[in-house]
Amino acid sequence: MITKTESRLARRGNPELLYRLFRAAAPSSADAEDVKIEAVSGESLKWLKIALFVMLCRSAGLKRNRFGDSGTFGYIVSRQYQSSDLEGSEFLCFRGMRGEDLEYPARRDSTGRLQMARHNANRLSEFGMIDHWLGASQAARQCLEGERFERLQFRQIAVLPEEKTGKLLAWEIVSVITLPKLANTDRLKCYGMGPTGKVEPFTGDYSRMVFIDDPPYAGGEPHYRRSDLERIGPFDIAETFEHLWIPQRSLVISQRLYRLFLDRAIPVIVQPVRIDPD
Repeated sequence: MITKTESRLARRGNPELLYRLFRAAAPSSADAEDVKIEAVSGESLKWLKIALFVMLCRSAGLKRNRFGDSGTFGYIVSRQYQSSDLEGSEFLCFRGMRGEDLEYPARRDSTGRLQMARHNANRLSEFGMIDHWLGASQAARQCLEGERFERLQFRQIAVLPEEKTGKLLAWEIVSVITLPKLANTDRLKCYGMGPTGKVEPFTGDYSRMVFIDDPPYAGGEPHYRRSDLERIGPFDIAETFEHLWIPQRSLVISQRLYRLFLDRAIPVIVQPVRIDPD
């Protein structure tokens, strides 16, 4: 895993001298009103520059936030996963697919079936995203069934307009199990509601959309206890208990299912799930 550290300072609302020092340290930001310095693992000199300016910003009384808005400085560290990180993880949180969005926003009919426009269904050669849900063509379903993945199930998608002849089949990929609560529930925060949209503390309301707060990292990682996973038995796909990052439960997939996506060159976006010893 590579870490990327970023510091940002806006000209407006911040000391002019501090802004000029930032700009001098980042020549590519000349004449920019928003100066940014980045460093990845191994770039020691750049990292030292960032550490120095963080110290200067704090000395000037500026508070840190993610974006470096007026009157603050930005500081954030992001995890950059490598292939070895993903292929070495027993389970992965499914975050989406690059360039495979087929329908947004998604709707369901009175029976709970996901709905999909016919012109989008015609684009579904194998797998695609219908809003935050994972869809599959008839051919992709047959491929998955042949592999006998644990706890994986299909729900038929209503392709609209429905026609009596030449019925087009598309399927929603779901799991029959829900995972236990995260081991790092204490790290959960809620996305803000209302006009301010400010981040709110998590108070145990699992109907709310949440994220894992793990400063200074841009995004946290889901953790589970080994004993909790052993109690539910083997699976290749499962739903999180929490509405994690999206307005419904996220999917967690096994390394075996991830390998199928890789082998078929399906551009899935995933991140490692950490399993903690008891």
